[in-house]
Formats: sequence, structure tokens, C-alpha cells
Amino acid sequence: MGRYPLLVSESPVRAINRLYAPLALSWLFMAMESPISVAILSRMPDATLHTAAFFVIMAVSLFIESPVIDLLATSTTFARDRQGLRQLKRFALLVSLGASGVHALVVLTPIYGWLLGSILGLRPELVEACHVPLILMIPWSAAIGWRRFLQGAMIRVGATRPIGLGTALRMITIAAASYGLYRTSGWPGSTVIGAALVLSVCVEATYISLIARRALADLPENDPDHPRPSLAQLSRFHFPLTGGTMLLLMTGPIINAAIARMPEPLTTAAAWQVQSSLLWLTRTVTYALPEVVIRFSDQISARILRGYCWAIGGIASFVLVLALVTGFDQWVMREVLRVSPELALLARVGLVIGVMLPLAGAAGNYLRGMLTAQRATMARLYAVVAGAGTLSVALVLGVWQQWPGIIVASWALVASVLAEWAVVAWAWVRVQKFS
Repeated sequence: MGRYPLLVSESPVRAINRLYAPLALSWLFMAMESPISVAILSRMPDATLHTAAFFVIMAVSLFIESPVIDLLATSTTFARDRQGLRQLKRFALLVSLGASGVHALVVLTPIYGWLLGSILGLRPELVEACHVPLILMIPWSAAIGWRRFLQGAMIRVGATRPIGLGTALRMITIAAASYGLYRTSGWPGSTVIGAALVLSVCVEATYISLIARRALADLPENDPDHPRPSLAQLSRFHFPLTGGTMLLLMTGPIINAAIARMPEPLTTAAAWQVQSSLLWLTRTVTYALPEVVIRFSDQISARILRGYCWAIGGIASFVLVLALVTGFDQWVMREVLRVSPELALLARVGLVIGVMLPLAGAAGNYLRGMLTAQRATMARLYAVVAGAGTLSVALVLGVWQQWPGIIVASWALVASVLAEWAVVAWAWVRVQKFS
């Protein structure tokens, strides 16, 4: 691990910064994927139809992809030597190719029409607009799974700078490819974006594969303190994380379904989309924290790691407060996102309610990282179940009482995050007590 020393003549906070900053930048780059795609689609014929198709395409692809998402945490936890890395490679290939296989089964058989038409109830023209892009995106899950497996191992050895560069390359690829196809191909908008999306993740996966050879060259053959995990052990560790991720991916559809049943559903849904986009920009930097905590949990004191996570969350929440106090949020919504003043004010209500979500998320991600490092992944699943249950109860109550949708949805999200935090906090106390 000589090329990427983590704690050599430097303070713990500086070592954490060096690992964390490229990961946070990577998350910020990924947050640009949707705006870039929508910006291209808005300039093409039938923009409304194909923009709607883009969100369906992403929702379906992300849900099918969910088993590979947590390969990042699994690889960060177990990639301690070459033996473990080889076993992780087998596991990652099984999960990744399996997810792409499911994707192919869905989009190449009658399951597709049944799922999108009968189950999701989409209009026929929307089902048709999504079909070719989803066929093009069959390699999506495999490319992302392979990339996240390698990225986790690179986090373990401290090679996070190439991860940020890889995501930047991905964003450049999607922007260049989508614009180039828009200008030259004559394809429908959703097909252009589907092709650009899958090309971008394949480019990133290829780049990470090349960089990982050098980054992982110094891994020892075996670590006597950490025996090679079996595939069964990896499965018991990984799939509770997958279950939690699948539940989290259902949060958006659940909220949208509830909003559709509350007063002024169209206006509320539009405001919720605007609010969610701005909240995501402030929350996204906290999603890089669990892997940092996993990596340093046995090197740096829990007090320092906890303080660092709280500081990141506090800064993110402070940025949101500053935007609200100065009116910068309204300027962004009106001048950049081009939403109406009425919609901007409604979205602001939700932002005010959710102003502490970045801090709460960072606190929760510290605990998720510590639990994962202790391999207590079932506790993370229980927490997501508690959060989803709290969210559902709050939304059902709001629909029953016909309260304003933006207020109900915002408070329901806050309540779900707090419920999830309470469960992981309780689980961490128990892990400490019995370890």
C-alpha cells in the first residue's frame, strides 16, 4: 500500500480529508447526471414525453441495479489482501452479471409490457419511448457493479483521487455523447440519453479498471488477521444492505403516490421535484461518509470520526440555511430552474422543513459506517424498514386528513430519517455493549 499511505506523518483529520474529498466530489459529479440529461432533452422534439421517459428509465434501471450498489461498502470492508480481493471479484461478477441478466429478462420479454403498462400504469406512448433506451442499458448494472467493486478496494488502499476523476470523466462522456447524438443521430430524446448513459458508465468502469491495477498492486497476498471470506459470508453481509437499498429506492414512488392523493397534486408534485433536487445537492456530500468511516474505523478514534461526520453535515445544513436566509434558493429556482414564483415559494416551505436533513443524514451515515465495519448489516436493514414504515404511516395520515401535500411529504421524510437514525443508534449501542 506504499503508493497511497493514509496515516504517515499527518493528523487524522488531514488523512480523512484526503480520503473523503475525492469521494464527495464524485457524489457531486453524479448529482449532475440528471440536470445534464434534462438539459439535452429539453432541446429535442417531444421534450415532455422523453423527459418523463428519462425518469422512468432511471427508476427502473436503478431498482434493477440495487443489488450492485452496496458492492462499494462490501468491497471497502473485505478488500484487505489479494485472497480477499479474488473472492470479492467472484462475488461481484455473480451479482453484477445477475443484475444485468434480470435487466435483459425484463426488457426483452413480455414482462416489459406487463410491468410498465399493467403494474406501473404508464401510458402506451411512454412505455414505447422507454423500451429501446432500456434495451441499450442492459450492460448498465454490470458496468456499475464492476466499478463499485473496484472503487471499494481502492478506498481500502486510500486511492480515492482516481475515483473522483473517473466520475468527472463519466459526466464529460454523458454530456459529449448526448450532445453529439442530439446533433447527428436523429434518434428520439430518450434513446439518445439511454445510449449516453450506458456509454458513460462503461467508460468510467474501463478507466477504473485500468487505474485499479496500479492502485491495488501493493496489496499483500494474505492478511492473517482477516481470513478470506467465503461466498456465503459475503452474501450474509451484502444482501441485507441490498434489501435496505431497495427499500430506499421505493421512497420516491411512495411519496409521489401520496402526493397524487392530496390537495393540488400537480402543483405539489412539481414543487416536490424542485425541492428534492436542491435538497439532494446539499445532502449528496454526506453519502461519501460511510465508506470513509469503514476504512478508518480501526485506525482513528470513534470520537474523531463522529466529529468529522457531524461537521460535514453541519456545513451542508448551514449552506442550506444561508441559501434560505439570503434568498439564493429563490434566485436559483426562478432564474436557473425557471419555475414560477408560486412554485418556488411552495418548494421553499419544504426546504425550510428539511433544513436539518444533511446534518441528520451525516450523523446516520457515521453510524452506518461503524455498523458496517463491525459487519452488523442486518441492523442497517432494520433501520431502513423502520424509516420506510414511519414514512408510510405519516403519508397515510396526511392523505386521510387531506393536509397540504408539500408539508406532509417534507415532514414524513424528516420523520423517516430520524426513525432510521434512532434504530442505527440503538443498534450501535448494542454492538458496543456486546463486543
